[in-house]
Amino acid sequence: MHSFQPHFEPPALPTVATAVAKQWQEVKLSGDQSYDALIILVGEEHLSNKDGVSSVNHPLLSQQNNTTQAQVATAAKLSTFKAKQGDTLPPVVLLDAAGQPCSLLLLGLGSYKPLPQWGQNAYHAAGSAFAAACKAHNLKDAHVAFHHLPSATETAAAITSFVSAAINGLYESTIRYRSKPDQTAHLQSLQLTLVSASTSSSGGSTGGESGFAAAAQRGVTLARGTLTTRYLVEAPANVCTPTYLAAAAQHIASLDPKHFSLVVLDEQQCRDLGMGLLVGVAQGSEQPLKLIHLTYKSDDAVKHKVALVVLDEQQCRDLGMGLLVGVAQGSEQPLKLIHLTYKSDDAVKHKVRAYRFREIVVVWMICFGVARVVAAFKVNKEPSASLGPSRSLPSA
Repeated sequence: MHSFQPHFEPPALPTVATAVAKQWQEVKLSGDQSYDALIILVGEEHLSNKDGVSSVNHPLLSQQNNTTQAQVATAAKLSTFKAKQGDTLPPVVLLDAAGQPCSLLLLGLGSYKPLPQWGQNAYHAAGSAFAAACKAHNLKDAHVAFHHLPSATETAAAITSFVSAAINGLYESTIRYRSKPDQTAHLQSLQLTLVSASTSSSGGSTGGESGFAAAAQRGVTLARGTLTTRYLVEAPANVCTPTYLAAAAQHIASLDPKHFSLVVLDEQQCRDLGMGLLVGVAQGSEQPLKLIHLTYKSDDAVKHKVALVVLDEQQCRDLGMGLLVGVAQGSEQPLKLIHLTYKSDDAVKHKVRAYRFREIVVVWMICFGVARVVAAFKVNKEPSASLGPSRSLPSA
């Protein structure tokens, strides 16, 4: 299993391996395999009910004997499995050609629709359902077989969505601070097989095993960034101290020192820079002040810019925001208007909102997760890049 730095992200994630098959005959339903269950993704078009007889018309099942097909169809009927998005058919124990038991699990995709560019999709829902099934049935090693979708780009997006949702779903934050160690089984390995007629390593984004592996790795990387954010947000205040967050930033920066630089200022350095308000607030805590400045520098030209502007009361008056100023006068706290601006080459979008302190903290921790994703992508893109040795926090 992958090992990570303790305390800043989950200590281990399932290993993810990929393979490409030319046809479904290469995907074996056998009790001799090293996995606990074979999982296939089926859509509503794979289920039929003719003359009162239900059947699952999937290419993998069509090559099995009639008894096996009947067992799966009966199990689907008894469990009311309709292959809708997010549906799960619990493992069905079958006998292979040699008479050895093997488990088959079905995940529903619903009716086929082109994957949206953003947001959840059928494969994201299937990944979440897969994670729930692994927990419910104590699966340690699983094998998931995929159909190749109409386009290579759509196939890559589907694989990424499935892997990301699966790894996020497998994580349980509730066991982190339990007094007793967790004794339940956890998924240790995930084998993914893409059944495609094209197996050339240069045949598009998922035309070969290398492209398939890249799509799966992207899902793992996105999940790592999300889990880093969750790991920080769920930590109690006596754990997630300023010193702890500074160490988390150091951990992220050490993953890709070529592109990340880190400066952590202590109380005296903040005083020297005239940050009296920040120093004053920090004096209400026994924890030492840490101001974290994590910088990412891209090798490419900057195409997108984000600017954060904070306006005070007088600036709001100058801009004609009399109503806002009048409302703010009912509070002892000074008026602060946060103006977050995002600018791209294609369009300019503005979003203005007064954020509560808790929201700002959560958004800031999400930035840690984004940085974790960026660092992982850079390391994956440049395999020779070293993660770098441990180092002390740099000074200003």
